[in-house]
Amino acid sequence: MHQREPITQHMVLRFIDDRVFAPNPAAQRKLARIVLRQGRPFSLLSFGGADTHLHVLPYCDLPRATELDRRLKIQIKLALHPSAVFARTSYTDVFDEWHLAKAFRYDIVQARHHGCNVDPFFETTVLPDLLGLRLIEGRDRMGEGDGSYVIANVASYLPRVSMEQLWSFFEGPRPDLTDDELVWDDLEQAAAAAVALPDVTGKTPAACAARAAAIQLAARTLIPDRLAKLLGCSTRTLWRGRRAPLRQGLLEAVRMQLALRSAAALRRRALPPAEQAWKRAAQGRR
Repeated sequence: MHQREPITQHMVLRFIDDRVFAPNPAAQRKLARIVLRQGRPFSLLSFGGADTHLHVLPYCDLPRATELDRRLKIQIKLALHPSAVFARTSYTDVFDEWHLAKAFRYDIVQARHHGCNVDPFFETTVLPDLLGLRLIEGRDRMGEGDGSYVIANVASYLPRVSMEQLWSFFEGPRPDLTDDELVWDDLEQAAAAAVALPDVTGKTPAACAARAAAIQLAARTLIPDRLAKLLGCSTRTLWRGRRAPLRQGLLEAVRMQLALRSAAALRRRALPPAEQAWKRAAQGRR
Protein backbone atom coordinates (compact mmCIF):
# COMPACT_ATOMS: atom_id res chain seq x y z
CA MET A 1 0.00 0.00 0.00
CA HIS A 2 1.36 3.37 -0.97
CA GLN A 3 2.25 5.56 2.00
CA ARG A 4 1.45 9.25 1.66
CA GLU A 5 4.27 11.74 2.04
CA PRO A 6 3.63 14.81 4.22
CA ILE A 7 3.48 18.14 2.40
CA THR A 8 5.15 19.97 5.30
CA GLN A 9 5.85 19.96 9.05
CA HIS A 10 4.14 21.77 11.92
CA MET A 11 6.73 22.61 14.59
CA VAL A 12 6.45 23.39 18.31
CA LEU A 13 9.40 24.88 20.20
CA ARG A 14 9.61 25.18 23.98
CA PHE A 15 12.19 25.42 26.76
CA ILE A 16 12.94 22.58 29.16
CA ASP A 17 11.81 24.72 32.11
CA ASP A 18 8.69 25.94 30.24
CA ARG A 19 9.68 29.58 30.71
CA VAL A 20 7.66 32.28 28.96
CA PHE A 21 9.04 33.00 25.49
CA ALA A 22 8.15 36.68 25.24
CA PRO A 23 6.57 38.26 28.35
CA ASN A 24 6.19 41.84 27.08
CA PRO A 25 5.71 43.76 23.81
CA ALA A 26 9.44 44.45 23.38
CA ALA A 27 10.26 40.73 23.57
CA GLN A 28 7.27 39.81 21.41
CA ARG A 29 8.42 42.12 18.63
CA LYS A 30 11.96 40.82 18.84
CA LEU A 31 10.66 37.25 18.60
CA ALA A 32 8.54 38.14 15.57
CA ARG A 33 11.55 39.68 13.83
CA ILE A 34 13.57 36.52 14.42
CA VAL A 35 10.91 34.14 13.09
CA LEU A 36 10.17 36.31 10.05
CA ARG A 37 13.82 36.65 9.17
CA GLN A 38 14.72 33.00 9.67
CA GLY A 39 11.51 31.70 8.08
CA ARG A 40 11.90 33.46 4.74
CA PRO A 41 14.01 30.74 3.01
CA PHE A 42 11.63 28.03 4.27
CA SER A 43 8.39 29.42 2.80
CA LEU A 44 7.00 30.44 6.20
CA LEU A 45 3.21 30.39 6.33
CA SER A 46 2.46 31.15 9.96
CA PHE A 47 3.74 31.22 13.50
CA GLY A 48 2.18 31.85 16.85
CA GLY A 49 3.31 32.05 20.44
CA ALA A 50 1.42 31.14 23.56
CA ASP A 51 3.15 31.81 26.86
CA THR A 52 5.52 28.82 27.05
CA HIS A 53 5.80 27.58 23.47
CA LEU A 54 6.01 28.70 19.87
CA HIS A 55 4.29 27.12 16.85
CA VAL A 56 5.92 27.51 13.44
CA LEU A 57 4.46 26.40 10.10
CA PRO A 58 6.85 26.45 7.12
CA TYR A 59 6.18 24.79 3.78
CA CYS A 60 9.09 22.38 3.44
CA ASP A 61 10.19 18.80 4.07
CA LEU A 62 11.47 17.45 7.40
CA PRO A 63 15.22 18.02 6.77
CA ARG A 64 14.53 21.66 5.88
CA ALA A 65 12.25 22.05 8.91
CA THR A 66 15.00 20.77 11.21
CA GLU A 67 17.37 23.34 9.74
CA LEU A 68 14.83 26.10 10.39
CA ASP A 69 14.50 24.78 13.94
CA ARG A 70 18.27 24.98 14.41
CA ARG A 71 18.44 28.56 13.18
CA LEU A 72 15.49 29.69 15.29
CA LYS A 73 16.95 28.23 18.47
CA ILE A 74 20.29 29.93 17.93
CA GLN A 75 18.76 33.35 17.32
CA ILE A 76 16.15 33.12 20.09
CA LYS A 77 18.81 32.18 22.64
CA LEU A 78 21.08 35.02 21.54
CA ALA A 79 18.34 37.66 21.54
CA LEU A 80 15.99 36.62 24.34
CA HIS A 81 17.16 33.78 26.61
CA PRO A 82 20.96 33.28 26.65
CA SER A 83 20.87 30.85 29.58
CA ALA A 84 17.84 28.80 28.51
CA VAL A 85 17.89 25.23 27.24
CA PHE A 86 15.46 24.18 24.53
CA ALA A 87 13.47 20.99 24.80
CA ARG A 88 13.35 18.67 21.80
CA THR A 89 11.19 20.23 19.09
CA SER A 90 7.93 18.50 18.24
CA TYR A 91 7.21 17.87 14.55
CA THR A 92 3.78 16.94 13.21
CA ASP A 93 3.36 15.70 9.64
CA VAL A 94 0.90 17.74 7.60
CA PHE A 95 -0.61 15.57 4.86
CA ASP A 96 -3.25 17.67 3.14
CA GLU A 97 -4.64 21.16 2.57
CA TRP A 98 -7.32 20.74 5.25
CA HIS A 99 -4.69 19.99 7.90
CA LEU A 100 -2.53 22.85 6.60
CA ALA A 101 -5.38 25.34 6.94
CA LYS A 102 -6.19 24.07 10.45
CA ALA A 103 -2.55 24.43 11.55
CA PHE A 104 -2.41 27.94 10.07
CA ARG A 105 -5.44 29.09 12.06
CA TYR A 106 -4.30 27.28 15.21
CA ASP A 107 -0.96 29.12 15.20
CA ILE A 108 -2.64 32.51 15.14
CA VAL A 109 -4.97 31.80 18.08
CA GLN A 110 -2.36 30.11 20.30
CA ALA A 111 -2.51 32.63 23.15
CA ARG A 112 -6.31 32.69 23.15
CA HIS A 113 -6.51 28.88 22.93
CA HIS A 114 -4.43 28.53 26.09
CA GLY A 115 -6.26 31.30 27.95
CA CYS A 116 -3.24 33.62 28.00
CA ASN A 117 -3.44 37.40 27.98
CA VAL A 118 0.14 37.77 26.80
CA ASP A 119 -0.47 38.98 23.25
CA PRO A 120 -3.72 40.91 22.75
CA PHE A 121 -2.63 42.37 19.39
CA PHE A 122 -1.19 39.13 17.91
CA GLU A 123 2.36 40.47 17.82
CA THR A 124 3.87 36.99 18.15
CA THR A 125 1.90 35.76 15.14
CA VAL A 126 1.98 36.29 11.40
CA LEU A 127 -1.37 38.14 11.49
CA PRO A 128 0.03 41.72 11.51
CA ASP A 129 2.16 40.95 8.45
CA LEU A 130 -0.75 39.47 6.52
CA LEU A 131 -2.97 42.49 7.29
CA GLY A 132 -0.36 45.16 6.56
CA LEU A 133 -0.16 46.14 10.23
CA ARG A 134 3.57 45.43 10.44
CA LEU A 135 6.11 46.63 7.87
CA ILE A 136 9.61 46.07 9.18
CA GLU A 137 11.82 48.75 7.68
CA GLY A 138 15.33 48.55 6.29
CA ARG A 139 18.24 46.82 8.02
CA ASP A 140 19.31 46.78 11.63
CA ARG A 141 21.61 44.56 13.67
CA MET A 142 19.10 41.73 13.24
CA GLY A 143 19.43 41.98 9.44
CA GLU A 144 16.62 41.81 6.89
CA GLY A 145 13.28 41.14 8.51
CA ASP A 146 10.35 42.39 6.42
CA GLY A 147 7.51 39.91 6.77
CA SER A 148 5.38 40.98 3.80
CA TYR A 149 6.67 37.95 1.86
CA VAL A 150 4.27 35.74 3.83
CA ILE A 151 1.33 37.25 1.91
CA ALA A 152 2.54 35.60 -1.29
CA ASN A 153 3.21 32.31 0.56
CA VAL A 154 -0.28 32.18 2.04
CA ALA A 155 -1.88 33.17 -1.27
CA SER A 156 -0.02 30.29 -2.97
CA TYR A 157 -0.55 27.48 -0.47
CA LEU A 158 -3.75 28.59 1.33
CA PRO A 159 -5.75 30.40 -1.36
CA ARG A 160 -9.03 30.28 0.61
CA VAL A 161 -7.67 32.60 3.30
CA SER A 162 -9.25 36.06 2.96
CA MET A 163 -8.76 39.46 4.57
CA GLU A 164 -12.19 39.15 6.18
CA GLN A 165 -11.18 35.86 7.83
CA LEU A 166 -7.94 37.39 9.10
CA TRP A 167 -9.64 40.43 10.63
CA SER A 168 -12.12 38.12 12.39
CA PHE A 169 -9.34 36.92 14.71
CA PHE A 170 -9.55 40.21 16.63
CA GLU A 171 -12.14 40.66 19.39
CA GLY A 172 -14.27 43.09 17.41
CA PRO A 173 -14.71 44.16 13.78
CA ARG A 174 -12.03 46.07 11.93
CA PRO A 175 -11.96 49.41 13.80
CA ASP A 176 -13.20 52.40 11.84
CA LEU A 177 -12.47 55.33 14.16
CA THR A 178 -12.19 59.03 13.44
CA ASP A 179 -9.14 61.00 14.54
CA ASP A 180 -11.16 62.37 17.47
CA GLU A 181 -11.90 58.82 18.68
CA LEU A 182 -8.28 57.65 18.63
CA VAL A 183 -6.49 57.27 21.98
CA TRP A 184 -3.36 59.25 21.16
CA ASP A 185 -1.59 58.20 24.36
CA ASP A 186 -0.95 54.84 22.62
CA LEU A 187 0.68 56.48 19.59
CA GLU A 188 4.27 55.50 20.34
CA GLN A 189 3.42 51.84 20.96
CA ALA A 190 1.28 51.75 17.82
CA ALA A 191 4.17 53.10 15.75
CA ALA A 192 6.66 50.74 17.41
CA ALA A 193 4.40 47.75 16.77
CA ALA A 194 4.13 48.71 13.09
CA VAL A 195 7.89 48.13 12.69
CA ALA A 196 8.36 45.53 15.46
CA LEU A 197 10.51 47.65 17.79
CA PRO A 198 10.26 48.23 21.57
CA ASP A 199 9.86 52.00 20.98
CA VAL A 200 10.54 54.65 18.34
CA THR A 201 13.59 56.25 19.91
CA GLY A 202 17.01 55.92 18.34
CA LYS A 203 18.42 56.43 14.87
CA THR A 204 17.92 53.06 13.18
CA PRO A 205 16.03 53.21 9.84
CA ALA A 206 13.08 51.39 11.41
CA ALA A 207 12.83 53.77 14.39
CA CYS A 208 13.17 56.86 12.20
CA ALA A 209 10.52 55.62 9.78
CA ALA A 210 8.06 54.71 12.54
CA ARG A 211 8.61 58.03 14.32
CA ALA A 212 8.06 59.96 11.09
CA ALA A 213 4.86 58.03 10.38
CA ALA A 214 3.56 58.76 13.88
CA ILE A 215 4.39 62.44 13.46
CA GLN A 216 2.62 62.69 10.11
CA LEU A 217 -0.39 60.84 11.46
CA ALA A 218 -0.83 63.07 14.52
CA ALA A 219 0.49 66.44 13.34
CA ARG A 220 -2.92 67.79 12.31
CA THR A 221 -4.59 66.73 15.57
CA LEU A 222 -2.06 67.22 18.39
CA ILE A 223 -0.18 70.34 19.37
CA PRO A 224 3.60 70.03 18.89
CA ASP A 225 4.46 69.98 22.60
CA ARG A 226 2.14 67.07 23.32
CA LEU A 227 3.25 65.14 20.26
CA ALA A 228 6.93 65.59 21.12
CA LYS A 229 6.25 64.38 24.67
CA LEU A 230 4.34 61.30 23.46
CA LEU A 231 7.18 60.31 21.14
CA GLY A 232 10.04 61.36 23.42
CA CYS A 233 11.58 63.62 20.79
CA SER A 234 12.37 67.29 20.19
CA THR A 235 10.29 69.79 18.23
CA ARG A 236 13.10 69.86 15.68
CA THR A 237 12.60 66.12 15.17
CA LEU A 238 8.90 66.83 14.61
CA TRP A 239 9.78 69.27 11.85
CA ARG A 240 12.02 66.73 10.11
CA GLY A 241 9.50 63.94 10.57
CA ARG A 242 6.69 65.86 8.90
CA ARG A 243 8.77 66.07 5.72
CA ALA A 244 10.31 62.59 5.72
CA PRO A 245 9.37 60.25 2.86
CA LEU A 246 7.58 57.12 4.04
CA ARG A 247 7.41 53.60 2.70
CA GLN A 248 4.06 52.87 1.09
CA GLY A 249 1.63 51.47 3.65
CA LEU A 250 3.53 52.51 6.77
CA LEU A 251 1.27 55.44 7.66
CA GLU A 252 -1.79 53.20 7.36
CA ALA A 253 -0.08 50.49 9.42
CA VAL A 254 0.54 52.92 12.28
CA ARG A 255 -3.00 54.26 12.09
CA MET A 256 -4.53 50.78 12.20
CA GLN A 257 -2.27 49.76 15.09
CA LEU A 258 -3.47 52.84 16.95
CA ALA A 259 -7.09 52.14 16.03
CA LEU A 260 -6.83 48.59 17.39
CA ARG A 261 -5.46 49.89 20.69
CA SER A 262 -8.08 52.64 20.84
CA ALA A 263 -10.92 50.19 20.20
CA ALA A 264 -9.56 47.93 22.95
CA ALA A 265 -9.42 50.91 25.33
CA LEU A 266 -13.04 51.78 24.55
CA ARG A 267 -14.12 48.19 25.25
CA ARG A 268 -12.19 48.17 28.54
CA ARG A 269 -14.06 51.21 29.83
CA ALA A 270 -17.27 49.18 29.93
CA LEU A 271 -15.73 46.43 32.08
CA PRO A 272 -15.68 46.08 35.89
CA PRO A 273 -12.56 47.64 37.49
CA ALA A 274 -10.75 44.36 38.18
CA GLU A 275 -11.23 43.16 34.62
CA GLN A 276 -10.09 46.56 33.35
CA ALA A 277 -6.85 46.11 35.28
CA TRP A 278 -6.24 42.67 33.72
CA LYS A 279 -6.92 44.03 30.23
CA ARG A 280 -4.54 46.96 30.77
CA ALA A 281 -1.84 44.59 31.94
CA ALA A 282 -2.33 42.41 28.86
CA GLN A 283 -2.21 45.36 26.49
CA GLY A 284 0.57 47.47 27.88
CA ARG A 285 3.26 45.61 29.80
CA ARG A 286 6.28 47.81 29.17
